[in-house]
Amino acid sequence: MNSLVQLSSDSLVLGFKIFEDIRAQIFDWSSSSKSVFLPKMIIQFGSSVVFPPKICSDIDVLFVCESLPKSRQELWSLTDSLESTLEKNFKALERLGFSYHLSPLFRSLESLQNFSYFYLDFPDCHIVILDKDNQVELFLAKIIRLRERYKARKVTSGSQVVWDLTATLEPGQPFEPVFQ
Repeated sequence: MNSLVQLSSDSLVLGFKIFEDIRAQIFDWSSSSKSVFLPKMIIQFGSSVVFPPKICSDIDVLFVCESLPKSRQELWSLTDSLESTLEKNFKALERLGFSYHLSPLFRSLESLQNFSYFYLDFPDCHIVILDKDNQVELFLAKIIRLRERYKARKVTSGSQVVWDLTATLEPGQPFEPVFQ
């Protein structure tokens, strides 16, 4: 579907309500899945949290867990379970003219200590679905400090907007951000 197509205001309002339902379902699903993994944080991020929403996109959701599935099959099984929980709402979005799919990302608490470029947009574009130990604000503060330390800025590269963290580096100096 062409992302330039305009949706009616009724479709946008209904779509917004469906996105809220999706977040509630993700929360409920994660609570019922405690025997499989222990989510500490769930953050929806990316283009699906901005209004007005894009017509075609994905719903990016970061699950930060105390423990992760041991195999890819277990992880895929978790993803399939979540997708089937959300299937009714995805079909409702399609009827309104939206085309969305789920992009879950499962990470351990330990892995959050390591820098990843996709974290850089979180402070500007996120919705907290779950924050068991009040760690989301600390996580976001780390990202903001890193952006400030490296004088991070968004730049256009072709048709994409990307983060540049190397403005403070000398030519040839390796970039190894410290995420504290």
